[in-house]
Amino acid sequence: MIRLKSIDARVPMCRAMLATLLAASLIIVAQSQPSADRELLNSERIESVFGNYGLELLRSTPALRVSNLFSTHDGGRICRTFAMAVYPADVDAAIAAEHAAILDGGSIGSTFVDNGWRVVKTHRYVGQIDSTPNLDALMGGIVPTRLAVHVYTLGVTNGEHEIDYATMAEVHHPDYLSADAVREVYGIAGLPDSDRSIERILTIVAEQTR
Repeated sequence: MIRLKSIDARVPMCRAMLATLLAASLIIVAQSQPSADRELLNSERIESVFGNYGLELLRSTPALRVSNLFSTHDGGRICRTFAMAVYPADVDAAIAAEHAAILDGGSIGSTFVDNGWRVVKTHRYVGQIDSTPNLDALMGGIVPTRLAVHVYTLGVTNGEHEIDYATMAEVHHPDYLSADAVREVYGIAGLPDSDRSIERILTIVAEQTR
């Protein structure tokens, strides 16, 4: 026989426990979110959308870094962003430590944010490129398609220094970001057509994705 009085007596206790758990979970979520004065890093956005995030260095030289920003599913990696960073000939001494950590495999945005820098993106181009067999495989075996490509200058500032760190090109998985979604996420409108500098970057992207 069900004793309703016994169950009813436990309701206030259950409600209190649920309220405590909910408050704790909200605190954890709040602590995990970036502050309101900055946008999500791409790594944070991937983790938010797909539940996890990882970084694989595909190539790293003093001039160029190529990375696979992936999420894992059923034990396999799916590239969500194929990211390329082109460094200047001389990296500012003020960010030498961060640059060394990045060359050693650290995530670019997180490395700067964790060291007190604010990341600033100057958007230069949003368009599409054809996928390649290499990208198709990295992205979990997608069928050949057109992929969003986003080119921008990544700068950092800490109130004392304002530094352009690298030219970035990001090619996104079709289930992650389309070209229209990139424009919407970053509020991009009215960018000029690609110029010679953009064409050079897109040529390097094509070389690295073969």
